[in-house]
Amino acid sequence: MLSKLSPAAKRALLCHVLWTFGLAVADAFVNVYIYRLSKGYHQVAYFQIWRNLMVPIGFALATWLARRSSTSWAFRAGILSYELFYLVVLLLGAQSLQVLPALGCLLGLAMGVYWLGWQVLILDLSQDHQRDAFFSLSNLGCALVTMLGGPLAGWFLSRMPGVEGYRFAFGAASLIFLAAAWVSMPLSTPALPKAGGLRRLWQVTDRGLWRRSLIASGFRGLRDGALIFLVGVLVYEVTGSEANLGSYTALVSALGLGGSYLAGRLTTPSTRRRNLLLGACAVGAGILVLALRVDYTTLLIYGCITALMQPFFDIPYSSVQFMVFGTSKRLERRRADSLTLREVPMAIGRILGNGFLFFFVSAANTPALKAFMVVVGLVPLVVYLIIKPLFAVGERAAGSADRAF
Repeated sequence: MLSKLSPAAKRALLCHVLWTFGLAVADAFVNVYIYRLSKGYHQVAYFQIWRNLMVPIGFALATWLARRSSTSWAFRAGILSYELFYLVVLLLGAQSLQVLPALGCLLGLAMGVYWLGWQVLILDLSQDHQRDAFFSLSNLGCALVTMLGGPLAGWFLSRMPGVEGYRFAFGAASLIFLAAAWVSMPLSTPALPKAGGLRRLWQVTDRGLWRRSLIASGFRGLRDGALIFLVGVLVYEVTGSEANLGSYTALVSALGLGGSYLAGRLTTPSTRRRNLLLGACAVGAGILVLALRVDYTTLLIYGCITALMQPFFDIPYSSVQFMVFGTSKRLERRRADSLTLREVPMAIGRILGNGFLFFFVSAANTPALKAFMVVVGLVPLVVYLIIKPLFAVGERAAGSADRAF
């Protein structure tokens, strides 16, 4: 699969994997750090809401930067923004709780800048028939470094008193992000062209494919917002140990490695529809396990199912979402603006997911929380139904694409 990609695409993948390694060392533990300092979920949810509010603004900021320099510099700025966030948390220590909104905003901006740069690079450095392999390699590399970084950080954190070990995790993450930025230096892309407002992009209909892409992003955001911090904090709460959280991360990442390999081998433009449906059913069933009971056993079952089957959902979903840009010259020409617009419903979905989860946890209404988890479990199937018409575009060209691949 690697031989099908250009040298620039391989370098971009390496940078993305290094960035993921930095997240593996620190990101899952940021929420646990806030949870330990505040002794509750409220501050964690508060932090996540501020973060999600700022992600679309980060996308817009990266678009502005890409027009005045290049996409590769926007990508690099995103990596360095993550480094800045972890350095600030490292310096503030326990005082971080006093400035959680500002920290959430800083992380949200970093996310937006990074993901805009990364996604435009994907569009620039790969073709539709290559993207299943591209995303498979990305998932494989990210699962491998997460399998290494999570338990390493958890082991170290568990052997330091209080929250002192977090200084090591955040400092190590900052160095890894600096290394990723250095590796990205040879990447060179042209500046994006100037463009008009976002309203005209919403008017791109092309048989409704673009609007379906936007709506699906909103539902995907709802699921992510409900689960993005919950599982890691629950594992820590149930086990009481960062080392156990690290071991949990290692196990699910190892399974994710296998799932990514299988999904990558089995996904082509002609099999995307089937694989996404399979993945949607499986990850939905995994969430339903948590709706029945929350303990370490059910968390393990959820983690194993999700790790193995999430790639079957993510790889075709990502490929189809990027394929939409090829259906309209306006979308392709204004790809950065299109990605920014697509991030708006994603952010709204994440904020709603955070808000609903925060409300049900605060109200201590167990039946309502379980019902909400059932709804979250059905979201992948809803996403499948929304984007189902998009698969026809790729399937019509599957024969020629497969031969080129």
